[in-house]
Amino acid sequence: MKKIILLLLVIFASTANYATDLTGIKIYINPGHGGYDSDDRNVRTIPFPLGDNNGFYESKSNLHKGLYLRDILQSAGATTMMSRTTNTTVDDRNLQEIVAEANAFQPDAFLSIHSNALNGTTNYLLLLYSGTDAASFTPGSKDIATACWPFMLDNQLTTWSSTATRVRGDADFYGTGGTAYLGVLRNLAYKGFLSEGSFHDYPPETHRLLNVDYCKLEAIRFYQFYHSYFNADLPNKGTIGGWVKSDNEKIVNPIFTYMAGSNDQWLPLNSATVKLLDAAGTSVLNTYTTDDWYNGVFAFYNLDPGNYKVAFAATDYDPDTLDVTVQAGKIAYTKAKLYNYNIPVPHNSDLDYPNPVQEAGVVAMNNYNFTQVNNAQPAWLTDGTTIKRAIYRNEKIYVLTTEPKIYVIDALTYNVT
Repeated sequence: MKKIILLLLVIFASTANYATDLTGIKIYINPGHGGYDSDDRNVRTIPFPLGDNNGFYESKSNLHKGLYLRDILQSAGATTMMSRTTNTTVDDRNLQEIVAEANAFQPDAFLSIHSNALNGTTNYLLLLYSGTDAASFTPGSKDIATACWPFMLDNQLTTWSSTATRVRGDADFYGTGGTAYLGVLRNLAYKGFLSEGSFHDYPPETHRLLNVDYCKLEAIRFYQFYHSYFNADLPNKGTIGGWVKSDNEKIVNPIFTYMAGSNDQWLPLNSATVKLLDAAGTSVLNTYTTDDWYNGVFAFYNLDPGNYKVAFAATDYDPDTLDVTVQAGKIAYTKAKLYNYNIPVPHNSDLDYPNPVQEAGVVAMNNYNFTQVNNAQPAWLTDGTTIKRAIYRNEKIYVLTTEPKIYVIDALTYNVT
């Protein structure tokens, strides 16, 4: 009887182990590009000119994401293989060589990590698999990319220009007439996809991607996805990730353009001190100093679930403290804005209006009767346009919207002139 009980306990322990980690799961990680060459996507930033290896290269940020993903997957019991672990020209391997290596590894999932580029104003998420929009050429690839989408979209430190679902087959996305396009996915025998996690030529995102911890947070979102996809329990630790910016200063730099009205307009605080405190705020558990690369990003890892306080301080700014709740296996996104007390508050002086020139005895009436002349809304106002300011001059109305866009309207017809 004792032997039977012992055997049952061993079986139960083995089952519990399998349910809580990724043991037995094989994942191949391909950090896109490699090296500091012309095809490795170098973008100028405020601190770094083009050609500076300390600056932004997509090859470098892809590698930061891949290395951290490898480490945390292995800590959860997964078996991993990477196409490269350093960032040199030699690491920029032939894509079919990478595919052959991945096929020989026989992974349960293949991931190619990238970031995107277009026009410097766009920033959205894109996941691509080998196939058409209707179906993947490798069974399961469309399904695994679709399942990953919500995890990667949950990047609360960026500014998305669009959150529309973009899980696409490469043949249709690149318009190749039903033929696979991406070399790193072509002939791949195992399910997988390529992630364009954000647009690295959108200046605020370029500066965020300079920060290694921002890259690690993307790796954690992949990590969360794989736990969900392979039905493994999330780890019992959580993460705090966030940024700190000025509350009353916009960033002014010709190479740092941003989406109008977004949080990206506010000056990221360099060298700000971020302290992780216990729930009572009496004990400092960890301290993070933001970098000098105009992103304001910070992160704290491997935290027990529960309540914490995060205290923010920077020279010439009013400090602030926020309450944060950490959940197991999740990222608690925390954003702070500090007020620069050296900047004077603009105010209007008291206005002294003269008495109006009018006939004696003229007074304002208690009631006025108004007649509505036109109750139809013009077409330009019914397409979701939000008015920010309007000015009337010479029978025309000049309307500034939040897009930003300026409409010139005929004051009589309300039509765009």
